Amino acid sequence: MYNSDKTMMGKVRNGIQIGTRFFRRHWYNIFRHRGKGLPSVLWIPGWMIFRSSKNKQQTSDFKLFKSLIILFLLAWTVPVWSLFASWSVSPNLSLFVVFPLMCVVEVLVIVGLVRGRRDYNNLKWVTKSGSNLTPEVAAESFDYLSSPRSEVQYNALQAILKICENTPGKVVKHLHIDVSEAAELLVMCLKSPDENVRRLAATVIKWFSRDYGRAFQPHAKYLAGLIEQSDSVLQTETAIILGNIGATINGSPDPYAKALVPAVEDEDPDVREAAALALGNLPCETSTKLLRHLTEDSAPDVQQQSRNSLGALTS
Repeated sequence: MYNSDKTMMGKVRNGIQIGTRFFRRHWYNIFRHRGKGLPSVLWIPGWMIFRSSKNKQQTSDFKLFKSLIILFLLAWTVPVWSLFASWSVSPNLSLFVVFPLMCVVEVLVIVGLVRGRRDYNNLKWVTKSGSNLTPEVAAESFDYLSSPRSEVQYNALQAILKICENTPGKVVKHLHIDVSEAAELLVMCLKSPDENVRRLAATVIKWFSRDYGRAFQPHAKYLAGLIEQSDSVLQTETAIILGNIGATINGSPDPYAKALVPAVEDEDPDVREAAALALGNLPCETSTKLLRHLTEDSAPDVQQQSRNSLGALTS
């Protein structure tokens, strides 16, 4: 997220952030897509040096080609051409405007290189961790959830899920951060532009919220908003999450039951069944009313789950 400061310095900071993220993304593409047989790339301000490798295998990956062209043009060709062109017009313009701007671009490229390489190293770590999963590795994977790369987030979530499914406490006991901080990182993944990351994050939260629902209470309003999305997988997991969180509050769970109304009325029977399951954790008049409505649902599985949840509330 960029700085909302409207001052000149704020705009400069925003520009630097945008430039760094731009070059960071393209460096990451180069490291990720270059393949084993392509030359490694080393940046020295203004120059690209390719070191030949033993394997001469080539690739036609579009992202690699695009990133190489963009970096070469923006970090070398365009700045140097602008420097010489401006010199012919006015040496002062060249020395005091174009040259400083060129230096800024080169710095952004180098910073982008360092961060892009770090993103790629993070991807390698979370990918390799899948072959040697332990609760300690799953706990360490939380450090990678804040990565700007969806591939890193996805692999980290997979590592966490494989250990925390049914037994999230195995991961929590090895966390070096508070459970509330872990909850915040997981909810942040729900805001990813990548659909697969959002779905996987919801599944992980479903298991964590079962045993650590209180840690997700500050995020209940945001989670309730996900119920109205069109993604059935996300709706199903979120409905169960809201039921888990609502079961941990001290007051009436009525607001959580009301938040599940869109899921109760959803066209997808899987979503309605998840809502019925969640309502069984929320003892209130609204839950009873909604469950009685769902006992007459057209889907047999929804009817059965509604009866089970209704029985749990009235027993």
